[in-house]
Amino acid sequence: MLFIPEFVTTAEADAIHRAVYEEVDGLRWTQLRYRRLINLGGTPLLEGMCPEPIPDAFHAVMARAFDAKMLPYACNHILINEYRPGHGILPHEDGPLYHPSVVIVSLLSSAILRFRKKSSSSFTSRYPDVFGVYLTPRSVICFHEELYTDYLHSIEDKTEDIMTEDIINLDSFGNALRLGQAVPRDVRLSLTLRVVKKVRSVMEGSAAEEGEEIRRLWEQKMRGILTEEEFRQAKELLLAASLST
Repeated sequence: MLFIPEFVTTAEADAIHRAVYEEVDGLRWTQLRYRRLINLGGTPLLEGMCPEPIPDAFHAVMARAFDAKMLPYACNHILINEYRPGHGILPHEDGPLYHPSVVIVSLLSSAILRFRKKSSSSFTSRYPDVFGVYLTPRSVICFHEELYTDYLHSIEDKTEDIMTEDIINLDSFGNALRLGQAVPRDVRLSLTLRVVKKVRSVMEGSAAEEGEEIRRLWEQKMRGILTEEEFRQAKELLLAASLST
């Protein structure tokens, strides 16, 4: 597991806020009972995800996560969740649609991400069976391996978080936080960056091959090998070629 405070610059955070709340890129929320969300990059399904463009405001964060080897491939999907004070998310795992690595960026407010080892797991982990990680605004947490496969993660339904001994990154904040301190929550944005395994195109017959080629082009774009325009043209040529076959 890796935790980095201030992973996102204030300018990058402001650009993401504008994209999300001013709908400058046509982003639309899906309202759930206690939170709302946006899928970027497509909707992951068992039969595969049809790739969609991810707005420019998110590219810098995606590229930094890829350069830091937080993900095995360039990110092709971002799930944005908005949490209101008093609401969180039940213990869950991200499942088999994604490569077993996840990157979570926090914006606007803080929260404690709780981990609990599955009762069915017999894996001897280097981590405690139950622990928390305090997520600050503009921070990132990356986890994989047993934390992805053998643990559930959650955020409790609270209006404030109490700093407890089981928060494993508490020391990294020095004197800014102390045991027993209560930190109130505000509206929090969570950006979950992942790699969807199965990417398809609108053309069913060659979905797997085209998905791999689009992912390869996307990685070249993230590395700076292709410009945005070169990526767009290459993708259009790929889809045009599939239409002619």
